[in-house]
Amino acid sequence: DQLRALAAQLTLAEQRERQRLAKVLHDHLQQLLVAAKYRLAALNRHIDPAVQQNAKEVGQLLDDSIRASRSLTAELSSPVFQEGGFSKALDWLAAWMADKHGLKVDLSLEPDLPLLAEDVKVLLFESIRELLFNTAKHAQAPAVTVQVRRTDPGTLHILVKDEGIGFDPTQIKPGNKLGGGFGLFSIRERLALIGGKLEIESAPNQGSRFKLSAPLDRKTAKS
Repeated sequence: DQLRALAAQLTLAEQRERQRLAKVLHDHLQQLLVAAKYRLAALNRHIDPAVQQNAKEVGQLLDDSIRASRSLTAELSSPVFQEGGFSKALDWLAAWMADKHGLKVDLSLEPDLPLLAEDVKVLLFESIRELLFNTAKHAQAPAVTVQVRRTDPGTLHILVKDEGIGFDPTQIKPGNKLGGGFGLFSIRERLALIGGKLEIESAPNQGSRFKLSAPLDRKTAKS
């Protein structure tokens, strides 16, 4: 199917670009920031005491920049995702959300998930990450549940639910805070292109449930 092939190419092209940007950050920007920090430390031993406080503040800014760069590198392209498969990537994502956003993720994975086509794996990972970001930013919920199951031989089902403030699903449109970027509207459209779907159950003050489904690769192996 030509449309399915084009959707796969788009997803994988975006993933390659994220990997390229992560490499630029790691191999170039972070190295420059670290070098600047060492040069500043060397200069600090010889500068006038009157400006040492300013130098210290510059050093703190460099430290903040290095941490931000490392964080962005991991967000763009988790090494676990490349090396460990879908299940380990979700384990990493749950720990990341807890560490960086204070969001507890109760992760429940079927023990032997089947092998996913690469574009499907990337799309599902990015979709789950976006849903978790939305929960952290908008739902006012301290925790979220993520369940991944194969309920029939050809389809993977994912449930992401929280007990937060909820929202009106009819307000999901391109360009607003829920639909814009890689938002809910985009997730729904992308899943539809590969033969999957996104169902949303939510209402103000009633929490939210997001049900994602996607076709499986015919091969079976641990993912």
